[in-house]
Amino acid sequence: MSTRLLIVVAALAIAGCLHADIELVVNGGFETDLAGFSGHVNADIDRREPRSGDYCVRLQGTSDRNNYVQQDVRVEGGRTYRYTVWARSQDVPAGADAKAYYNVFAGDKLLGSFAPFRRVSGTGGWRRYSTEVTMPDSADRCCLILQLYKSAGVVWYDDVSFVRLLTAQERAAQDARHDSQQASAQRASLRLEQAESIAEGIRFLKDEEMGELFLSCGRTAYTFGPGEQGFPLRSLVDLQTGTEFIVPGGDSGLLRLELRPSVPYAYATTVVEPGPATYRLEPGEETARLVIEYGPRQGVNCTVTVTAGADGLTRWGLEVQAPKGLGVWLADFPRIDRLGAQGDEQAEYLAVPSRQGQLQRNPRADIAY
Repeated sequence: MSTRLLIVVAALAIAGCLHADIELVVNGGFETDLAGFSGHVNADIDRREPRSGDYCVRLQGTSDRNNYVQQDVRVEGGRTYRYTVWARSQDVPAGADAKAYYNVFAGDKLLGSFAPFRRVSGTGGWRRYSTEVTMPDSADRCCLILQLYKSAGVVWYDDVSFVRLLTAQERAAQDARHDSQQASAQRASLRLEQAESIAEGIRFLKDEEMGELFLSCGRTAYTFGPGEQGFPLRSLVDLQTGTEFIVPGGDSGLLRLELRPSVPYAYATTVVEPGPATYRLEPGEETARLVIEYGPRQGVNCTVTVTAGADGLTRWGLEVQAPKGLGVWLADFPRIDRLGAQGDEQAEYLAVPSRQGQLQRNPRADIAY
């Protein structure tokens, strides 16, 4: 049985700072109404004199109710966060319970209620309240509450923030990761200068010392590991911004196959990870094809084609010849190990080939890198 798969690959740069502490609050500036806030009483969006942006939230005090807005965020026990709120007030009586605070939970169990800021009172302009707080060891949820409790007056809140702070070890790891990716990006730029032009906008180089293959197409450069390792994808660089999208040090192959018998309700799976491979280059006038051929493994033959075009895109193809009676159930291709750009995690997104396509924001929250 022969199966073909075609994938079009393009790289998009992700810009940002190196050390990106993670913001957990959704819509903290109240720019999209009260989206993200799970509860509210006597709380309305107000566009008069927001601290920033176009809107803030206004709590109109009443003497018989707790007037509030709140939002739950996921937390990690023992980790430190920075809680920040801006507030202004009008005619709030002295001693009124007007404040920003938080409740901490482990599942449905309340671990404690914490009020890290002084109360808001009187009439005054915008004031910043900010502090670092550490979660109890068993905590997994934190409820952030902005309130004016059973009191007259008005309080406005804006720019609510609850930031997960990186530990010293995490910052050191990010520095090391950034340095290795920066070196990889610089190596790609150097190879671009040394590579031979084989078609319009397309360059190719074989690094004889490293045994690696370098292919550039438009603003994107790919580096494949040595043939005895099956030419795994080791580098994916946006040449225009100097951004490396792969963290060096991974060891996964370029593809992984799962085969099952070609009969209904067959669950026995044969897993194939192709081994050593050879390559050949087929240049043309406007395209160039890198063809990677894998020797037989468990009766399976695979051929990968990476076609670089003058339009700046690469088109990846996979052809599998499986033994009689077996069909390809799942093809992980191309496999990219340790994905992660050199940028702000919250500014990242991942294009997921699901149905008509999805953009998954902050993908590092759900994948390992």
